[in-house]
Amino acid sequence: MDIMKKLTLSSLTAAIALSAQGAVAGVALDPQAINLEPFQLVPLLGAQMIMDDNIYNLSANEVDSMIFVVSPSVSLSAQDRDNTYTLSYGINAGFYSEDGDNNYIDHSLSAGAGLNMSSRAKLDLGASFSLLHDDLGTGATEGIGAAAIAALSEPDQYRLAGLNGGITYGAEGALGQVVANLGLTNKSYDRTAAAVARDLDTLNYGVGLRYRVMPKTKVTFDIERSEGSYKNAATANQSDFEQTAFLVGATWENSAQTTGRIRMGQTERKVASGFDKSGFTYDANVTWSPRELTRFNFGLSNGFSDGTLPTASIESTSYSAAWTQDWLERLSTTLSYSLSNQDHNRIDNVIREDDITNIGAKVDYQMRRWLILGGGVSAKSTDSTLGQYNVDRNVFFLSVQASL
Repeated sequence: MDIMKKLTLSSLTAAIALSAQGAVAGVALDPQAINLEPFQLVPLLGAQMIMDDNIYNLSANEVDSMIFVVSPSVSLSAQDRDNTYTLSYGINAGFYSEDGDNNYIDHSLSAGAGLNMSSRAKLDLGASFSLLHDDLGTGATEGIGAAAIAALSEPDQYRLAGLNGGITYGAEGALGQVVANLGLTNKSYDRTAAAVARDLDTLNYGVGLRYRVMPKTKVTFDIERSEGSYKNAATANQSDFEQTAFLVGATWENSAQTTGRIRMGQTERKVASGFDKSGFTYDANVTWSPRELTRFNFGLSNGFSDGTLPTASIESTSYSAAWTQDWLERLSTTLSYSLSNQDHNRIDNVIREDDITNIGAKVDYQMRRWLILGGGVSAKSTDSTLGQYNVDRNVFFLSVQASL
């Protein structure tokens, strides 16, 4: 199984860039689209030069490396009256100075459609296919030590395919709305038998109700269901799962200078090995803008996720905060902090509990409408009850984002 908490190099740098882009209103690319009537074509290019002092997430004998990451992408969009259509393709490639066996080239292809079937009904459809990888030192290779990692020839690679759909019944300004969604993902590994044993099909579906109590505030009620089925019989006998959540919450916009969402309720997770979990779960995200150029983001969550055997599941409790400041029209900074406690529910009854701290700082400067230069640092520290998972990792980076 795959531990969703893993902070890989590629996911770390992508998360930093995306969070900064999403949080910063003053510093953001304004790409010029190429008109291919009826489509609009938007090419983008991102690049990063990274210094990572612990590329394998080791507790001892750490290995450092310079990494060059390049991320070109292109998207097509079209609109037919109230209906929208999108198609996008991107590459994320990383090249290591320390060991070329770590090099990777990931591909992602996705398509989507937003269809307004009537004034009250909207249908959203999506499909995706990706060729991805697990960085060495994460997933099945986490905590195995430097010698075992050195014996591997390359990272585990996998194909991830997905189909999803969602329907909303009720006009945007209506008193109430009913929503339903359905999604299917297929994850298939290449190379080693140990990796192939983690091939997984996941089915997600749910229904919900949105009830407007104020012009920009809604109360939400959701029932969410996930079912995971492993293709390998031995893994399936231990790790197949079913999870059901009953959640109540609220969403609001521009109320007392805040925008956010909060949900809470009861979640039950059943695992084939019998290591079931249930309890009170929640998630919340709030953005507070006391001034036009200042934004604070706060998040907290508690829930269950899949794990890598012998971990049957993980209960995670996370807290995060970020401060984004636009100092000038083209200059902004972001400071971030997060703390996560992860309690591993293991079939071998060995106690494993991880406390993970992440601290980050980033600066962005928009030289042109189509060009943003950035730089920053992130520091991760994991304190675990099992010594091989005690990890300190520091990443320094310079970045470029460009468009037409």
